[in-house]
Amino acid sequence: MDSRAELIDQVRVLLAQTGFAVSERCEVRPISFDVVARRDNRLLILKILGNVDALTDRVAQELRTLAKFLGGTPLLLGERSGGGPLEEGVAYVHRGIPVLTVATLKELLVENNPPVAEAAPGGLNVRLDGRRLRQIREERALSLGALAEAVGVSRRAIQMYEEGMRATVQAALRLEAFLGEPLVAPIDPFDLFRPARDAEESSAAKRTSTFEEQVFRMLQSVGFDVVPTVQSPFDALAHRGEQARTAILTGVHPETDASTPRRARLLSSIASVTERDGMMVVRQEVRVTNLQGTPVLQPKDLDRIRDPAELKTLIDERKKRPPVE
Repeated sequence: MDSRAELIDQVRVLLAQTGFAVSERCEVRPISFDVVARRDNRLLILKILGNVDALTDRVAQELRTLAKFLGGTPLLLGERSGGGPLEEGVAYVHRGIPVLTVATLKELLVENNPPVAEAAPGGLNVRLDGRRLRQIREERALSLGALAEAVGVSRRAIQMYEEGMRATVQAALRLEAFLGEPLVAPIDPFDLFRPARDAEESSAAKRTSTFEEQVFRMLQSVGFDVVPTVQSPFDALAHRGEQARTAILTGVHPETDASTPRRARLLSSIASVTERDGMMVVRQEVRVTNLQGTPVLQPKDLDRIRDPAELKTLIDERKKRPPVE
């Protein structure tokens, strides 16, 4: 790839060609993710880097937070790490985020050919169909010890393979060769993500402006929990408890400038793909109530709100108004 921008564009085309609704590329800074994409119930929050080691812990924390409150899966795409090129057909995990090459993602989405190996500290591991392994062993009247001796592992290892423990690539190949049966199960890379319990706290360290604090307090007073974001195209997620479907992507702008319409357009694109509401709260007096598809509110609007349902009604009303370009 000549540049990261070209890699991002390649990924956006791939996703669109395989049935995903794809957001605009996030070009406003700071940036924790580059694009979001949805197909049916699968929402992906993608960060795309040439070298995956460039993913910082702070950005990874934010990706996990966004995934938790938007009901999605973060995914890091890259071509190499500090140790060299990433292997195709292998799923990795870095800072709690699943990692694939673009070629591996293409195989998964276009050919329905998922990766079969996962990188681990000791090398590559594979998942075995433990139930099938036990069935074959018992049908052939093989004891745990006999099978273990034949493939060069311990009796306990065979027992644990049958119970779902992963195996090294070498052990799996020896098992398949000895039994003459396929046993390696494909890996769903999206299942490698486990939302962190501390996701909300990890993003709450953002330094907020006085105006942001005012807006956040107003939202909290009508029943929302507010999770500030640090490196996203919006400034907070306003949600109700653990209900991910209620999350509102909230941009807070003490001052509007030439970049405001571009940010509003991007926010509208992300809200559409994530199937969430978005809004932009501005401090100065404006006549615009829908900018580039994003509802625009002022503190006086929030001051009249008494509960989350009223805010939802106001956002829906302003989304229907003709947008100002």
